Amino acid sequence: PGLRVEWFSTSGDPERGILTLIVPPEAAEHKPFIVTRTVAPDGKVSGTVFGYYERIDDRNVPASAERLRAHFKSGMHNDEVSQRLTALEAALGALTAALESRSGDATVEREGLTEEIVVRRILKAKIALERDGKPNLTLAASSTNSTAFQELFKSRSVPLVQLIEHPPVLRPDGFGIRISRSSEIVKGELRRVIHPGHELLGLWKDGLLLAIGPGDYGLLGWAMEHDPERGLPVRNFVLAEVCLEFVRLAVAIFRYAERAPNALRFRLGIEDMTVNGHPCVLSTGRDNRRRPDFFAQRGTAPESTLISSYEAPVEHIDAGAVTYELLGGLYNQFGFAHSDMPYVDDGGQRITPRSLLGEDFQET
Repeated sequence: PGLRVEWFSTSGDPERGILTLIVPPEAAEHKPFIVTRTVAPDGKVSGTVFGYYERIDDRNVPASAERLRAHFKSGMHNDEVSQRLTALEAALGALTAALESRSGDATVEREGLTEEIVVRRILKAKIALERDGKPNLTLAASSTNSTAFQELFKSRSVPLVQLIEHPPVLRPDGFGIRISRSSEIVKGELRRVIHPGHELLGLWKDGLLLAIGPGDYGLLGWAMEHDPERGLPVRNFVLAEVCLEFVRLAVAIFRYAERAPNALRFRLGIEDMTVNGHPCVLSTGRDNRRRPDFFAQRGTAPESTLISSYEAPVEHIDAGAVTYELLGGLYNQFGFAHSDMPYVDDGGQRITPRSLLGEDFQET
């Protein structure tokens, strides 16, 4: 309802211009939309099948048959269900806290989360996201010592949960792993926001923050040319912005930990990035410019999955320095030195919002 189709011709040639489809804001009240007719290349209209699509940035993503079946089986969420879930979350949070006060993982209590636990949870998250075996960008942060988030399951209105559902952003239309959906409690272990097939952001009560997004053209290769005969292009501007935004979010979230972390252990991964036998490629040039960097170098990934880790003391932690070290560890594996990286500030050894977004950037 209310859809408008308008043509804007150029001043020099009325036969050339821009065709626009204008969707009114109130159209959201009629969601979900179901496609009931398709037009074949020969112009024939078919009404024997239907589909469901979701808008993600500049793309329309079709829902899989499995997701449609899940929607039909469980029903779409409504206000009444949301209110009941909020009440159940509070009750579950209190129950989980009581149970955990009586038992716990001794290894986690002494040392924090091990690498094995983090890797296992990343795998389970990718399966839940329906992206296992696909190119992915993964970012994780955990405490080096035992910690917990006691407020995580009490209510969606607490500041900690609001950070998960509405992460602070460098710019409203920038690149980051953020999902405009309500969070959910999973098995009394974590709270997550998930967009199946695309992105996930989750926080475990025992101190793991995890974000997963597409390593292909859905995020890391955004607006880059698709070429099946070449490796996936990693857009370094997107990589740097997503990484910096995640590190800043992690620093903000761990301020709510029940026991303050001594240090935070960060993990950056680009996983399963070899497609059709072609490894992914990364450039040292600033690829947020219209004109290519003449002096840029291109490196090829030595493996399909590359991991960079960095541990930072919480006292006086610097998100820009952490991002610099995480990205530097990744660039090293492509054959580059830290000094080859773009977007580093003039002082060196930091990647800041201004060095990334320009001098006009204003902190909000």
